[in-house]
Amino acid sequence: MRARQFLALLGGGLLLVACGQTPTRIFAELGGRDSQARLGWLYLRGDGVPRDYAKAREWLKKAADKGQAEAMDNLGIIYANGKGVPPDLAEAARWFRKAADKNVPEAMDHLAYAYATGKGVALDYQEALRFYRRAADKGLAAAQFDIGTMYENGRGVPQDDAEAFRWYQRAAQQGWAAAEYKLGWFCLDGRGTKKDRAEALRWYAKAGEHGEPAGLLRIGAIYHGDANYSEALSWFKRAAEMGDSESLYNVAVMYAYGHGIPVDGVEAYFWAILAGALGTGENETKGNVLGDELAAKLSPLVVAQARARATTWLADFQKRRLPAP
Repeated sequence: MRARQFLALLGGGLLLVACGQTPTRIFAELGGRDSQARLGWLYLRGDGVPRDYAKAREWLKKAADKGQAEAMDNLGIIYANGKGVPPDLAEAARWFRKAADKNVPEAMDHLAYAYATGKGVALDYQEALRFYRRAADKGLAAAQFDIGTMYENGRGVPQDDAEAFRWYQRAAQQGWAAAEYKLGWFCLDGRGTKKDRAEALRWYAKAGEHGEPAGLLRIGAIYHGDANYSEALSWFKRAAEMGDSESLYNVAVMYAYGHGIPVDGVEAYFWAILAGALGTGENETKGNVLGDELAAKLSPLVVAQARARATTWLADFQKRRLPAP
């Protein structure tokens, strides 16, 4: 039985109060397409309700069938990523196109990516560029960045570093970390712009501030190349605190071999454990090999203490990286 609903006056307006259900769910059940789209998104994210891909798809489909554009885009995401259904890139592209036709910038970007990679549609750089431009013209930073990569790599357009730089600038002005990192790289190497080390450092730092540890890693590498080891260690540590495995390994090496700082085998071992735990491929192997070498020189008690410290650090790190509810 539908929850009882009460209308109460509040500040001159009407406030819906529901017993046992949220207003979003009530309006969704009453057929409101925006509420249905919102409820589907909540189930997709697990935001305020248990994550349930089947219910997410159900509510998003109801909203999409009524023409709700964002629901169409989210259905595309479900099919593209196989959330509760087998991955179906063609079906994903179909929903992205429906949403793009209704001027959803994110859907334009998703459809452009499909064309740029040939996922669900035939590979077509010109179509990719067309949809990226439509999204970029609506201010979507991700699309502006992607156009930059097309000019940088000469996909669908003549290779043009200056034009890539211009598009990266547009995305970076909105705080898009990957674009800020690219600007740092271009400024350091003089690609599409004049060489400017100070400007490169500024963009790399901004990328780090916006969640891209590679920017901080690059700053550390620049200072390490200058033999300014204390500054290098500081930047490597900042990137390492964000879980960057290469930076974790660099910190371990600096302590292990005394790069401008006193040798500290215990501290080196701690950072090597983290590098092995968070690394993949070569970085994982390097961290584990260095850790084994250092452990052989330490007492069992010191090894146990370092491992306990690393376990605590990793647990705290996992908590920090959990998505906000």
